[in-house]
Amino acid sequence: MKKIFISLMIFANFSFGENLNQLIEKAINNNPQLKAYNQQVESSKFNLEAEKQLYYPSFFTNISEIFYSKTPRMEIAPFLSFKQSNKNFTTFNIGLKYDIYTAGLRSSSINISKYQLTSDRYLYNDTLKSLKAEVKKAYFDLMIAKALVDIYQKELENVDAHLKETEGFLEQGLVTKVELLQAKVRKAEVERDLRDAKGRYKVALSNLERLVGESLKNENFEPVNIPIKDIEDIEELKKETIQNSDKLKALKFTLRQLQEKEKIEQSQFLPKIYTQAGYQYTNQVDYLNPKGNFILSISAGVEFQGIKPYYKILQAKSDTKKIEYQIQDLENNLKLLIEKAYEELKTAKDNLKVAEENLSYAKEYYELVKEQYRNQIATGTDLINAESALTRALSSREISYYQYLKTLADIEYLTGKER
Repeated sequence: MKKIFISLMIFANFSFGENLNQLIEKAINNNPQLKAYNQQVESSKFNLEAEKQLYYPSFFTNISEIFYSKTPRMEIAPFLSFKQSNKNFTTFNIGLKYDIYTAGLRSSSINISKYQLTSDRYLYNDTLKSLKAEVKKAYFDLMIAKALVDIYQKELENVDAHLKETEGFLEQGLVTKVELLQAKVRKAEVERDLRDAKGRYKVALSNLERLVGESLKNENFEPVNIPIKDIEDIEELKKETIQNSDKLKALKFTLRQLQEKEKIEQSQFLPKIYTQAGYQYTNQVDYLNPKGNFILSISAGVEFQGIKPYYKILQAKSDTKKIEYQIQDLENNLKLLIEKAYEELKTAKDNLKVAEENLSYAKEYYELVKEQYRNQIATGTDLINAESALTRALSSREISYYQYLKTLADIEYLTGKER
């Protein structure tokens, strides 16, 4: 194994080429979805701070100007009455109200905000990890396309040289016209493959630009040299996936929010106790003094509409059950995804080993046939077939290697652990 992958171990101390790391940083800075999640986290922070104010007194003040259509009067006897209050008067109130006991409403409201903030942070982390994985895979697709362009470009140079050589042999009567036509056909095929490879490169580049958020047409992309490693068994990967899944963690905190919401609805049936302290002024009655007074009161009460809180409790219980099912479904899906990625990684690793071996054979075969052709032992058809076999082997090796890295990126995202 070490001999086969020796070319991949040159930069074993680096996880990714510097260019890829730079692109990941650009994507993190420019990605609008990630920015949106970051703003959601900030919004949840502010909401939490707002909910914490429930432990502080609330301030109130109001002023009213009252206008009666008639002056209120109290009749003591026929034709005998006195003014009970002014026809027009002013009232003014200012003070503080503090909730002494809220039956758990206050603490549950704050807990809901805390859990929302934690859930949003996990969703941000999941988006961040997903973005990194997508940039890596897009970069690997670009490397595949770039490698194929280079391979076909090199083959086109070889085919051109072979075509000129064949034309010279034909003039000398050493080969037939059939071999010349075969060389021209092969050149046309390589030119077609090169055009397709360049098209794939443009598409891969556009996808990477979309993720990074800026133009990359003038970038000089560095190849990656990541060693092929053995990873944990599937059961260990499943365990890591369930433990580290940010989506799953976010959903569990959503569940805790709903449990707190149920407590809030239950508190509607319980009495609340609060106290008020303030100053009240009115000039409603001229003969009453003083016009203004400081007031301190302690009150208790219950208020709800019909049996609305009862149905709200049932709704919260139903929503809680729904999230529990979603958690169960997500856990099953995560296990399935990691199993799929694990099998694809094993397949990609085996394919890469075979591709490395085939490439070694194809290179040896091509050099041998090329030498035989020059010595008039092998035909032009043999040489064209050898060139084609070498091109397929080179392509297969590049595709297999980067396919392995793409699958590895999926596993890293699912398990939340870079390897």
